[in-house]
Parts: sequence; C-alpha cells; structure tokens
Amino acid sequence: LTAALAIAERTGDRGEIAQCVNGTAIVHFRCGRLDDAEELFSAARTHARWAGDVRLMALTSLNLGALAIHRGEFAAALSHLRRALVDFRRMDAPDHMASALANLALVYTRLARWDDALGAFAEAVAIAERGDNRESLATILLN
Repeated sequence: LTAALAIAERTGDRGEIAQCVNGTAIVHFRCGRLDDAEELFSAARTHARWAGDVRLMALTSLNLGALAIHRGEFAAALSHLRRALVDFRRMDAPDHMASALANLALVYTRLARWDDALGAFAEAVAIAERGDNRESLATILLN
C-alpha cells in the first residue's frame, strides 16, 4: 500500500490516494490501532470528496461508524452510519445499505432504542433478501 500511495501521490490522482489511504486505515483498524485508523479514514474521506468519489466517501463513513461502535462511541457511530446510509441510498447500493442498516441496528440495540433497532434490522434483512445475497443476509443475521 505504501508504494501504491507513493505512486498515486506522485501522479496527483486524488481518487487513487483516497483508495490507498482507506486501505491503510482498514489495516490499522484490524490491527487495533484505532486512533491511526480514524485519522486515516477521515483523510481518505477528504481525498474522496476532492476526487468526487461518493462511493468511497460513503464507505469511509461506514468504516468510521464501525470504528465508533468498536470504541463504544454510539453518538458518533449514529452520525457516520446515517451519513453512509444516505449516500448508499442515493447510489442505490443495496448491499452497502444493508450493511449500514445492520450496523445502525446494533447501535440502536446498545442504546436500548428497540423500535429503531427492529426497524433497521428488518429493513436490512428485506434488502438482503430482495437482492438474493445470501452472504449479506447471513452476515446480517449473525450480527
């Protein structure tokens, strides 16, 4: 990723820079380096915005939401996940919409907002079933 980022920076391709930074952030997140991951996800989002990459902006919001859930920062998680969901709906990206909704259901559960949790979960399941995406459906049901 470091070499890819260096090439992207040399060519000035904001979209590629955003992709590389997001990939690096994912690695940091999976390794438990949450502060670094958060900083990099935010930077990736900024680069994606400059590049006009709405899809990556939404994905970085989803990633920031997952990171906030991991930290127990549920207000921040709601903000990131709602932003991601709006963007995914605008793009008509059902798999990503289902993922954002499943994460929202988890946050609502942690906040004891049972009706909101049930609504988000039911919508996530319905989207996954409509798309006949068994992997997405299984992931939602196992969360």
